[in-house]
Amino acid sequence: MGLFGINHDKNERVLSFAFGGYKFKADDKYISYQSAYGRSFKVLKSDIETVSLDSGGAGKNKIKLNSKGTLLAEVELPKGWAEKVQDFILGEIKK
Repeated sequence: MGLFGINHDKNERVLSFAFGGYKFKADDKYISYQSAYGRSFKVLKSDIETVSLDSGGAGKNKIKLNSKGTLLAEVELPKGWAEKVQDFILGEIKK
């Protein structure tokens, strides 16, 4: 399950899985991702038009952040986590 937290000092929201091994952050300007395995991205929230889920490997989905026909970022996660991340990001870009 995901762990959601708020860092009031930075006005930052965090969604993490696997004891922080997969961490998504949102602040007033950016959505970012960092994994314990060295994968990461940082995208301007204002650039994100859609957040889609595509089939990935066995039991996984790919989260894709898109803007005007351009893929901004992509992450593959277990389906349940991917759905929570999609909701988290959609909630952030609608603010």
